[in-house]
Amino acid sequence: MFLKSKDTFKDPAGWVFYDGQCSFCTGWIKRLEHWLHRLGFGLAPLQTDWVQDHLKDTGKDPLQEMKLLSRTGKVLGGVDAWLYIARKSAWTWPLYFFGHLPGIYAVLENGYRWIARNRYRLGEQCTLPEGRRIT
Repeated sequence: MFLKSKDTFKDPAGWVFYDGQCSFCTGWIKRLEHWLHRLGFGLAPLQTDWVQDHLKDTGKDPLQEMKLLSRTGKVLGGVDAWLYIARKSAWTWPLYFFGHLPGIYAVLENGYRWIARNRYRLGEQCTLPEGRRIT
């Protein structure tokens, strides 16, 4: 259930904003959609007008990373957003706990930044003919 309007999801725990033009990002959102909705999160592409309007005052390029808007209005991005989500579920709470340890956080942050920079390549389909692909 990908929402175009914030008014169609009443009283969410927060909003997860993702790059709606990235097949890697939308693929992961589709896999996690039901879990995120059970946690109470609404989902919307970063390219949605109301999302762009809301994020324009953060001073950063909104398409640089996924964003999370908490119920209290706080905007988190990247690893901080995923750790916020992890805190809301019993089976991912350990990720939240260990993810805040200094060495672990740095590894997660570097990994996230690499994925964010390369997300368009990661989501692309191989264009080589079937017989030429390396599997």
